[in-house]
Amino acid sequence: MDESLWVQGLVSSENPQISFIELSAENTWEAITVLIDKNGESVVVLIVSRLKHSVMQSVKLEVIRKDLKSIDVMEKNQKVSDPGAAHLPAQEIGSKMDAVEKIEMSSEAEAIHFYKIVKERLLDVNRWAEFAGAGSSDFYLTDADGVAVHRKATDGDRIKIDIPGPGTKTGNGYDWVTIEEIKSEVIADAEVLSMTARPSGNPLNKGEDTAHFLTDQATSTFQVKRIGRTIYAEEHGRNEVPNTDTDHPLDNVRNTFVGWGAKIGFSYPQWKALVKGLLNHDSHYQSS
Repeated sequence: MDESLWVQGLVSSENPQISFIELSAENTWEAITVLIDKNGESVVVLIVSRLKHSVMQSVKLEVIRKDLKSIDVMEKNQKVSDPGAAHLPAQEIGSKMDAVEKIEMSSEAEAIHFYKIVKERLLDVNRWAEFAGAGSSDFYLTDADGVAVHRKATDGDRIKIDIPGPGTKTGNGYDWVTIEEIKSEVIADAEVLSMTARPSGNPLNKGEDTAHFLTDQATSTFQVKRIGRTIYAEEHGRNEVPNTDTDHPLDNVRNTFVGWGAKIGFSYPQWKALVKGLLNHDSHYQSS
C-alpha cells in the first residue's frame, strides 16, 4: 500500500509548499530534519518519522518553527572566511587553475582605501598588460560589437587578447572573451568584486566558432577582495578544455598546443603576474 502523509501544524502563508518526500521502507524507524525554508531569523523544519504498522508504512510530518540565529551567524562567518567562493562556476570538465596573491596593510582603514584602488585596476582591462609587466599578453577592452572602448569594464563587454605567438584566423589574430558578469558583495568586514569572462566568438566577423584556445565551457573569474586588513587578488580558471573543433585546421592545431600548455601550467605565470600587479602598493595608479 502507498505511504500516507499526515501534516501536523500549519505551514506559514509565505511558504505554503511542501514537497513530497520519498522514504525507503527498509528501516523500521528513522528521523530526518529537513531545512525547507529560511525567512528572516526563522526556518521551517520538517521532522520526518517512519512508523511501522502491521498493515502499511506511514510517515508523519510535523512542521515546527524554530529560531536559528546561531545558524545565521555560522553562515555569515563562513562567507566572511571565503568571500566570493559562491561567485565561481562549478568545476565539471577539463582542468582548472588558481592564481592567488595577497597583501596585508598596516590598518583596516588603509586596507579599505587601497582596496578601492585595486578594484579600479581590475576593471581597467586596457592596462592589465602594464600591471602584469614584461612578457604579458596584451588586453584590449571592447564593447559587445568589438569596438574599442577606453573606460572601465561592464557586463557584456569583450576582451580582445593578443597572446605571444601565432594568433587565430577565427579571431583575426586574437583570442576573444565576453565578460558575463561583474558582481560585488559586502559581508561584515569583508568585501569582494568578481568578474567572470568566457571564451566567445569574434564579434568582428560574426562567425559561430569560438575565437579562443579554450572552448566556451571554460571561464576565468577575476576577483579582488578584502578581509579585514588583508587584500587578495585572484584568478580562477574553470572547465578548461582546448578548442580543437573550429572550421580552421590551423586554428585547431594552434589551440591544441596553447590549450595543453595552459593545462600543464604555462598560463599560470601570466595570471600570477597580473594578480601580483593588481596589488602593487608601490606603483602609483591614476584612474583611466
